Amino acid sequence: VSLISNAASSTIKGVDLEMTMRPSRNFELNIAYGYLDAKYDKYVFNATTDFSGTRMVRAPEHSVNVGAEWRMPVWGDGEFSLRADYALTGDFFHEPGEGKLAFGTGIPLTAEDGYGLLDLRASLTKDNWTLTAYANNLGNTKYRRTINALGNTVVGFAGTPRIFGAKLSFGF
Repeated sequence: VSLISNAASSTIKGVDLEMTMRPSRNFELNIAYGYLDAKYDKYVFNATTDFSGTRMVRAPEHSVNVGAEWRMPVWGDGEFSLRADYALTGDFFHEPGEGKLAFGTGIPLTAEDGYGLLDLRASLTKDNWTLTAYANNLGNTKYRRTINALGNTVVGFAGTPRIFGAKLSFGF
């Protein structure tokens, strides 16, 4: 069972800062920081529940992404590359009410602690072929992708676990 409701109005303010550096021809670093101030201005859910003035769902106040890539020519026109990306997401809420017990007994379970995800990738490109090996969520971080909360019942859907894989592609 799902319940869908809409806020009458909200205000979202924020800042994104991004920087890319290339200290050498073969090495690139990038970093991004996001600050988000997202609040419901008016959100009367029903006669006894008013979420006005609380943070919006799935809107972490802070987020940071850091990446680095090293590329090296091989076999004349081929290329070998290594890439690492780390994404850090601050605390957020899956449901309105900022996890406050005053909004219902299941609501505190909808708060999501901040978490970080590390992804690694190695690629070898030659002519139109690319072979890539990857590891996503290398730390096997446990997090919830989303939840459904209705009254006292909260059902969480797990985020993607650690995944290793390889991919062969041909571009034309």
